[in-house]
Amino acid sequence: MKHWPHKGVLVSELEDLQLLHHRQLLAGQHRIIVEHVPPDLCYVHIIAHTTRDLAGLIRRRLLPF
Repeated sequence: MKHWPHKGVLVSELEDLQLLHHRQLLAGQHRIIVEHVPPDLCYVHIIAHTTRDLAGLIRRRLLPF
């Protein structure tokens, strides 16, 4: 991610919350949610099968409330 900070697409479930450093990558049947933190950090927050409820996972793992 250091060389491609904008690789992937914005996560539609997070756009309304203005979490624009989070990106989604697809790997086979899995969605990988990563956060790019300048200058050179990348956090992998969620790896989930595409059939999983991503909105529910985001609520449980990323949102503090």
